[in-house]
Amino acid sequence: MSTNNNRPGDLTPVWQEEFKIPSDHIDFSGKLKFHSLCGYLFENASQHANHLHFGYKDLQQANFYWVLSRLHIKVNHYPCFEDRIVIETWHKGVNRLFGLRDFRILDVNNQELVLATSAWLMLDKNTGRPVRPDGFADLYNFKTDHHAIKEIPDKIDPLLNHDTEKIIEPGYTDFDINKHVNAGRYIAWIQDLYSPGFYNKYQIAEFQINYLNETRFEDKIIVFSHLNLKNSNHYTRVEGKIISTDNPAFRAYLCWTKN
Repeated sequence: MSTNNNRPGDLTPVWQEEFKIPSDHIDFSGKLKFHSLCGYLFENASQHANHLHFGYKDLQQANFYWVLSRLHIKVNHYPCFEDRIVIETWHKGVNRLFGLRDFRILDVNNQELVLATSAWLMLDKNTGRPVRPDGFADLYNFKTDHHAIKEIPDKIDPLLNHDTEKIIEPGYTDFDINKHVNAGRYIAWIQDLYSPGFYNKYQIAEFQINYLNETRFEDKIIVFSHLNLKNSNHYTRVEGKIISTDNPAFRAYLCWTKN
């Protein structure tokens, strides 16, 4: 359940929505699932882009669409079942081909639970290639010059060594309106590499992902991962490749903290 805190008719530079965490978005410990958390961010980004006139329907008229290219999230604290949270998002302007967007998740006491930054690409529907967003003046007119995370999300290096691999065949629930795997589904795949027992001990404290090539109908993905728990720096590196082309679909880096 959500409450929109934005005034109708006004162009709002910082979009705010309040949510109450429902039962189907929590895990067995009662905390918000990480991939569900990301879903809230993506939905708010879509709503705000629509509000500022460079959302899905606006781009559709020009035969373009947005794809998420890079995402970086830092989690200070996970909200729990029936907690009320406020999600803020704002557009930070354009850097080369990237449209930049940041997020904050706050609790009812205005404490920061989650900070995130993201980089998006505008693609041509006919070619699938990135285009410069020069035709959308509002991308330049309605930027906000403050940061949840100042740095643009990093490029993640290829995974050179792995200790596990898993083949994934995307299904009906994985695909979105652009007929490719939804950004959040990759994150769910990554989370499902680990057992419930693992999540009894560890939780994601920081997460980065690069989306590199779209996964379409009939594609199969092989996901390679390397987990390091040998010292205080607990991390996972992940790379998913499209089997038919051997092209990388995504790369991710996760930092874990003990519960």
